[in-house]
Amino acid sequence: MDAFFNVSDIDEVLGLTSRFAAVESEDIPLADAMGRVIAADIRADDDLPAFQRATMDGYAVNAASTYGASESNPAYVTIVGSVSMGEVPEMAVGPGEAVRISTGGMLPDGADSVVMVEHVEALDETTLEVYKSVAPGQHTVLKGEDFEKGETLLPAGRRLRAQETGLLAAFGIET
Repeated sequence: MDAFFNVSDIDEVLGLTSRFAAVESEDIPLADAMGRVIAADIRADDDLPAFQRATMDGYAVNAASTYGASESNPAYVTIVGSVSMGEVPEMAVGPGEAVRISTGGMLPDGADSVVMVEHVEALDETTLEVYKSVAPGQHTVLKGEDFEKGETLLPAGRRLRAQETGLLAAFGIET
């Protein structure tokens, strides 16, 4: 009965795993994968996100165009278009220009930040008054900021939970 109460440390227990043969792997639909264990590393086949995107509704700008802007000394920029969610911008943003953008929208070339809609006022269809300056990268997510192409998404041996299956779904992995 004394053998039943012997305690082994974790390194000793993990050292015993080599005595057991690996089980076979199988492909199963992602929807049925909850609780299963990944047989091999899963790597990103693309950057996530695949483009620099806005994290706020507002105006995509080059941050330098808003330098020093405040309520008492606003910056004025020209509105040159708009970008909807899921749309590839057809215009670029130059110095002193802005493009209306929704949360999740792809930043046009030349834009490096987003001024929140709460910090601007459109004076007319082409003139925007900016009441708060932004720094480069503010209110945006960079291309590949979550995962870069080739990076390990999930290592072999990981048990799949809801968050892991969600990550796999975000990369379009179906099995």
